[in-house]
Amino acid sequence: MNTAGVTTMEYMFANNSALTSLDLSSFDTSNVTSMNYMFDACSSLTSVTFGEFNTSKVTSMGYMFRNCNSLRSLDLSSFETTSVTNMEGMFFPCSSLTDLNISNFDTSKVTNMVGMFAQTNLESLDLSHFKTTSLTDMYSMFYNCTALQSVNLSGFDVTNVIDTTEVFTGCSSLATVYAPAVMANKNITLPATFIDENKNEVSKITSSEQGQNLIKKVAITKFVLDKTEVTLQKGDTLTLKAEITPENATNQTLVWTSSNGDVATVTED
Repeated sequence: MNTAGVTTMEYMFANNSALTSLDLSSFDTSNVTSMNYMFDACSSLTSVTFGEFNTSKVTSMGYMFRNCNSLRSLDLSSFETTSVTNMEGMFFPCSSLTDLNISNFDTSKVTNMVGMFAQTNLESLDLSHFKTTSLTDMYSMFYNCTALQSVNLSGFDVTNVIDTTEVFTGCSSLATVYAPAVMANKNITLPATFIDENKNEVSKITSSEQGQNLIKKVAITKFVLDKTEVTLQKGDTLTLKAEITPENATNQTLVWTSSNGDVATVTED
């Protein structure tokens, strides 16, 4: 097949439910500008070989792999995305996708990442290399990624982002997010509670300066007093010391109270 003059591959393999594998390494895609919905609803597709697939002129990859529900692994490391502006729903909803290589993606011109990873089965995503100075819309970017546990957005610039609605909605397993401090001002609500660099408990992204990690909440696992039983006479005082494990527990504030203030009183001194 001679594809040298082809400029659009929109819907090229769409709705081919019998297709299980594809080798596109011989395709000449040097003039293609749009790959929207290229593999849409290829529900039985389990593997795609791209080889030196030329995507240098492609500007839109919207819903490129939509409903490819049998795809478990996808290597797009050879993709050149310097011209791409639209990645909306690119992997939505690849419900079996657990391995995704987009390590060489250049997203500096991308404005739309709406639902880009929504309803995938990925457990972690490192997007720290993403350049997002042009990004304006992150709506539902990770929507309902129920297996997602960790996301690294530490390189994100969200200055121009307008819509951050439901970015992490439905991410019931999400425990760790790395992000620049400015994302706290975007009102992105997480399904977990985090501690910022000042050890303030928050329910939205807060972090140290760009490139540094969020301080994840560390729970106390053990609490021991140096004395568990003592006899005091009226007017006597005693200082108790507490040992908290682990030493890096986030909240080490102790509240001292007496169960019977008529017998003994307690202060924090």
